[in-house]
Amino acid sequence: MVTDDDAADCRAAPARLQKAGIKDGLSRTRGARITALGSDGEHAEGDLSVPGRGDRRTRLTPGEGPLSRVPPPLAFLVVIALFLLGAWLGGWIGVTLLSALILLVLGLLLVTWRTLTPGERALRVITLLMLIVITATVGYNSLAS
Repeated sequence: MVTDDDAADCRAAPARLQKAGIKDGLSRTRGARITALGSDGEHAEGDLSVPGRGDRRTRLTPGEGPLSRVPPPLAFLVVIALFLLGAWLGGWIGVTLLSALILLVLGLLLVTWRTLTPGERALRVITLLMLIVITATVGYNSLAS
């Protein structure tokens, strides 16, 4: 038996889907689908995920991420500046700058991990590993000279 509260949750499901950036009722998550008829005869369809109950695959919408208040050109320039200065300066200063960049990328990866698809995760981990190899190379070259 469906109560009025259950029917209200079912009617709110499409709004939650739309807010999460899911169009036309198609979800990229693997959640179960529901179709319900409310007490007033209104048809509602959505997925069973309820906010606050472990729906971790909801995509971040623009303005909700960890860098939502940072202008994208500034973030790009900071990353490029750290990388180029670290690679160009070399030595322990370069290793320190590249290590700071590694920590920044790792922090962003950890914060956004639950919302990333497996392909996005793989590409970001590969990028992080490449940055670690470059940092190790800069550090080794500074020891060798």
